[in-house]
Amino acid sequence: MTAPSAFAPIQAQSRRELLRLTAAQALAMAMPLAHAQQPVSRSATGWRIPGGHEPGKRIWLGFGGGHEALTLTLIRTLQSAQVPVGIWVANARDQTVALASLRDAGIVPGTLRWAQTPGVFFFIRDATVLAQGSKGEVGAVNFRWSHYGTAGWCARRHAGDARAVASCTPKFDALREGLDAAMGRELRRQSSPAGGAARAGRTFDSDVALEGGALESNGEGTLIANEAFLRQRNPGRSRAQLENSLRRLPGVRHVIWVAEGLAEDPQMRASITAQHVGWGTGGHTDEFVRFADARTVLLAWPEDEDANQHPVARLTRQRMEKNLALLQASGNAKGERLKLIKIPMPRPIQREVVLRDDADTNWSEQWRTADFPPGEGRKAGDVLLQMAVASYLNFVIAPGLVLLPDYLPHGTPLERQARVEKLFADAFPGKRIVFIDAIGLNWYGGGLHCATLNEP
Repeated sequence: MTAPSAFAPIQAQSRRELLRLTAAQALAMAMPLAHAQQPVSRSATGWRIPGGHEPGKRIWLGFGGGHEALTLTLIRTLQSAQVPVGIWVANARDQTVALASLRDAGIVPGTLRWAQTPGVFFFIRDATVLAQGSKGEVGAVNFRWSHYGTAGWCARRHAGDARAVASCTPKFDALREGLDAAMGRELRRQSSPAGGAARAGRTFDSDVALEGGALESNGEGTLIANEAFLRQRNPGRSRAQLENSLRRLPGVRHVIWVAEGLAEDPQMRASITAQHVGWGTGGHTDEFVRFADARTVLLAWPEDEDANQHPVARLTRQRMEKNLALLQASGNAKGERLKLIKIPMPRPIQREVVLRDDADTNWSEQWRTADFPPGEGRKAGDVLLQMAVASYLNFVIAPGLVLLPDYLPHGTPLERQARVEKLFADAFPGKRIVFIDAIGLNWYGGGLHCATLNEP
């Protein structure tokens, strides 16, 4: 169980707070989302977006949001393998809280790198996308900030009620909008000689709205893009328009399109099918499709047993079959055919939740009738089944390590997880596989990858 946050929305420490901007909680945010539609304005020659399979030189972690115990586990695991670790917080107050937690846990704060940037939140992967120059320079891509696509959620939740949609829709947030660039500047400052000038770098402005967990790069010019997700985050834009913008990102020459993400990962709080509901991102790629190298793609795959018996697993299987066909017909920017590996999904994880009008939605297990459109007929007292966004593809690559979510405590058979371990050992030879239980993040549509950031 994760504790509710004590911070106001602009200081939110986790994705759960960002995703909970529903009608009742966003009445004060009535201005429509606004952003100048500016393409990448400068040449990206010599720059690239590193691949998700590249370990980088340091793993950064957010802190807070009720996930402190997991963060401490990540720090211990990474440091035991001599992986450099950094903690990124929003302000001095949050750093003081983090320092106290570390000392109480017996972790020496001086062994960590520290960074502060206003607006940083726990799911640090979503806060920025980093780029790398040909000489090792650090840059950032400044994507549009959409509050996880809340405007579209509001439009569905309050369809036909323009006033309610306007009240629910978040206003322009300059702090979040500039967070990508600010984090890039902080990394350049961090890596500069003491007292010296800031390390050279760049910021690339993009007219695309997305979060870092939805960008999958092979590091050599190819992106995998989820069409359903990008169309939701960028309403009114065609796939061709979006591809044109994506191809103007640093080093990108080719885009592979997949259709949809996991059924377990709807946008924000939403119905999936019948009595099954979920709280998610609406299709981040780090839940279902990842590069293992420049031409090897890992794809989440529900087991036959689960697809035959569970309606949500069946829906996910149908989506992944469509994605598989698209990937099989694709190649990377070099023209190489993709090598595709199906990664078994954990056994579906669900729990009963009861709708209450007075629910505190800081807690993932508390749900309100107001979370659903009136047309669905939900009412207080209804018993629903919440799905965890559980996937082995929300993994972390670090120097010498692969960190995988552990689903043995949550009903996945030992034989299945052993097969997953073997597939990852083969895909990442020479790296040690470590399993970490991150189920607390899965109830919010997050995971290990979401809670980490690889510094190039």
